[in-house]
Amino acid sequence: MIKWEAHACLPLHPHADFAPLDAYRGAGVDYVSINVGMDMDPLSQVLSVIAGFRAKIAAHPDRYQLASTVADIERAATSGRLAIGFVGVSVLTSAGPRCTCQRSLEMLRIRPRSP
Repeated sequence: MIKWEAHACLPLHPHADFAPLDAYRGAGVDYVSINVGMDMDPLSQVLSVIAGFRAKIAAHPDRYQLASTVADIERAATSGRLAIGFVGVSVLTSAGPRCTCQRSLEMLRIRPRSP
């Protein structure tokens, strides 16, 4: 059984300390979804936070794994790492027309929500 936290918060800064996430890992949580922004945050800040968080995850492959599938979560849990995803990006999906932003670790595609 996968244990998860659906909405965890860190400071919305690209260099936020991930130490609070280690408490989840220590408590046996397999997956945590961390907030990366809110509708009041400028798009540039949200993208900067996402890039910073992704870089932090990539810099600590022994502790964290970016997860986009259940298989990613299971793989992380099996190896004792915390699987991480992002939540709180309504600012991105309500930002108007489709846009594509190149980040250092992957292509991030953003599309408006369907009505």
